[in-house]
Amino acid sequence: MRLLFGSEAIVTGADAAILQGCSSCTSDGSWDGRFDRHASTVYSRYRAPRGVGSVDVLRGTFDGTVVRRMGLLLADRETALLDILDARQQMEGRTGELSCAAVEFLDGCLQRRWLTHAGLSDRLARRLATGRKGFRRTAALKLAVAHAAAGTQSEAERRMAALLRSGGLRMGGPKGWRANFRVQGLDALGAWRCRVDFAWPTRKLAVEIDGRAFHASAESFQADRARAARLVAAGWTVIAFTWDDIVGRPRWALSVLKDLLCRLGHSRAKPCSM
Repeated sequence: MRLLFGSEAIVTGADAAILQGCSSCTSDGSWDGRFDRHASTVYSRYRAPRGVGSVDVLRGTFDGTVVRRMGLLLADRETALLDILDARQQMEGRTGELSCAAVEFLDGCLQRRWLTHAGLSDRLARRLATGRKGFRRTAALKLAVAHAAAGTQSEAERRMAALLRSGGLRMGGPKGWRANFRVQGLDALGAWRCRVDFAWPTRKLAVEIDGRAFHASAESFQADRARAARLVAAGWTVIAFTWDDIVGRPRWALSVLKDLLCRLGHSRAKPCSM
């Protein structure tokens, strides 16, 4: 690769992401299609068609940080992931809207904290401040920032938020629900903090959403169980809904939640008619 594209070629995309600790951003645990680990992408000054063999060539301005691994120049992890996101958006995206493939990939990155709203916002601000021209890539980044700022980190959580609103359960205020609510407490091991997908703080009710990319690893499974145990020990009621519950049985899920809120004394949570 270095011989073909020059000593200054910068590897990005899936190869760069994998070499910096990213396993997979798809729900089935694979890197699919042109995004698998054998579909290389490089930034290069080498004047060639966009694709050379199995390698995609990017000649746009590189605005990331260079990382050295195994004798290669790599784009930093955030840049590599954004390049994958941009490629997915190119394939299926429409103006002003992220494609389904881009949304799934971005949600996986946000859930694993490989990308964050703060990081995306900072990247967008820097790109705009330096007058980066790449309109298409900047437009995709703007959509990613807006997506990450929506208050929920997965498609399942966004659907749950929509279901709550449709059921007359208001967000915010002293009796409303909060998305991505931070809870802190103290136990025998010391102070702890955790994030709850949806919470009614005054009723100490936590609702967790198991999305399509749920439990990407054994470590995350253990962390989820430890978080639930701490919340219960601190006096919270914890309930979890799956993707199938929200998509396939939304009326049932909403009814169960409203019944629980009623038992916890929520005056505005009237049970659903089944």
